[in-house]
Amino acid sequence: MKYGLAGLAALAVLLPAFASEGSQDAALDFAALAEGSWTSLAQSTDPGYDWVESETVRIMSERGDGVWLYQENAVMAASPDAGVRPDAKSQPYFQVVIRLQSLGPDQVHTTTYRLETPEARSGAKGQWRVGAGVFDPAWVGAPACMGQMRRVAEGYWQGAAECPNTYKGAVRVDSRSVRTPDTYVNWDRGFDGEGLHVWGPPRGGYIFKRKGDAQ
Repeated sequence: MKYGLAGLAALAVLLPAFASEGSQDAALDFAALAEGSWTSLAQSTDPGYDWVESETVRIMSERGDGVWLYQENAVMAASPDAGVRPDAKSQPYFQVVIRLQSLGPDQVHTTTYRLETPEARSGAKGQWRVGAGVFDPAWVGAPACMGQMRRVAEGYWQGAAECPNTYKGAVRVDSRSVRTPDTYVNWDRGFDGEGLHVWGPPRGGYIFKRKGDAQ
C-alpha cells in the first residue's frame, strides 16, 4: 500500500469518516496485544542485531477517534556480552504515536505519526513509565506511514506497509510485522529510487519477546 506525503495527510483526516464509526473491538484487541515491554535480548547474540528494548503504552484513551498508542525503542547494547549503556532508556532512537481504527472484526487500519519537535520528543519520552503523566495531543506530528494489520488466528496478527522515507538516502520504507501473545517481529527496510536496499537488517526482522516471558 503506497501513499505520497500529501496523500498520507489527507487520508489521516478523512479516514475517521468511513473507517469505523461503530465498534473499535478489533483495534482494542490489537492494542492489548501490542502494549507492554519487549526485548530482542535473545536475538542479539547474532552480530547482525543489537539488543533493543521496545515499550508500548495506551495513550489518550478518552478520545473517540480510534485507539492510540505511544511506542519508543532504545538500543541497550550491541550484544548480551557488551556493557549496557547506562543512559540507554533515556535515549530512545525511535518514538512514534500509532492510531488504530477497526475496519472489521479482524482488520485494523494503522496510522503512524511522527513527533516533530525536540520538545515533543522530550515530553513524550518515558510515557510508559508509571506516573509519567498525561500525553499531550499537541506532541502528535504529521502522519509518517499507513498500513493494515489483519488477525489470522486468535491472538495472531500480521501486516505490511510501504511508505515514503528519506533516511540514509532512501525514498521508501518496506515495513512488515507479526504480533503474537509473546512475540513481536518487526522488519523495516529502506530502499532508494533504484530499488537498492540502503538500510535495515537484510536477513530478517527484529524478534522481540515480551519481557515477562523472556526473563
